[in-house]
Formats: sequence, structure tokens, C-alpha cells
Amino acid sequence: MRLSLIAVAAFVLAGTATADETKVRQLTQDAKPGTATIAQVSWLAGRWVGEGFGGQLEEIYSPATKNSMIGHFQMTKDGAAQFFEFVEIRQENGSLAYRVKHFNPDLTGWEEKEKYVSFKLVAIEGATIYFDGLTIERVAPDTAIHWILLGRKGEMKVEKLVYRRVTPLDP
Repeated sequence: MRLSLIAVAAFVLAGTATADETKVRQLTQDAKPGTATIAQVSWLAGRWVGEGFGGQLEEIYSPATKNSMIGHFQMTKDGAAQFFEFVEIRQENGSLAYRVKHFNPDLTGWEEKEKYVSFKLVAIEGATIYFDGLTIERVAPDTAIHWILLGRKGEMKVEKLVYRRVTPLDP
């Protein structure tokens, strides 16, 4: 399954709420991003595997530096790469942004050269990080659920991706 750039950009659009959509929050046009530091999301460091989008998922995050974390994502199906992402969680102006650049299996980019998809922080509450259209919920020390709001064929839908950490990284 290949997600189009339009579907990814549609994360910020509102839709009819379903039970899963209550897991995802969105910033209103005038709202300021929530406040946080990169240290508050440092628990993400490590290798995470799971399932979603009809395939197998893997995300790896490096330990946090002073103001960012770098990671990458890959989706495979039947052993073949479907798409990749390069991820940066950046601390700036007292908040966080989750930035993603998508690639096809041949490494051609989905976004224009200088462009990326950015999710501004809404809030961090307990072990849940709410970005605009993306929620990362830590449900156990080595289990996390990502809730992603996507637009597909004119409809908004929340995808649930369940991960388990297989290799924690020392900070």
C-alpha cells in the first residue's frame, strides 16, 4: 500500500470523529503549540517493531541530543520494502515538532527537495505525546501505539500502529 503525499498532508484536516479519532488531537489555526523539551520524549530511543498499514513496521530512534532526535522508519510487506521515512523530532521555541520526509523504495522522495511534513506539538500528558494529527502513546515501558490521522479517498481515518521495543538504546 502506498500512501500519497496528499494523504500525508491531510493529517491536519478535520473529519468525522470515530472512536480512534478521539486519540488524535489537532491544533486550531490560532492555537500556539504546546511546551516541551526533547528530554520528555527521550524514551523513544531504540528499535521498535510492529504492524500497520497492512505490513510490518520498524522505527529506530537515536538518543536525544541537546535539541533533537533523529530516526527512520520502514514498512515492508511480504519481505519487500514499501516506503521509508526519515524523522526528526526537533525542540525549538520551547516546543517540539515531529518532522517527516517520505521515500519510495527506490529512494525517490514524496515531498519536494526542501519540503517535509511537520506535526506541531499539541501537548504531552503523562506518557502520551500529542502532535497535530499524530499521537504517540506509551502503554507499557516497551510498548507504544501511534495514532495517525490520514485522508484517503476523501475520507478521514485514524490508523493505529502498535509497536514493541526490541532494543532500547542507552541515552
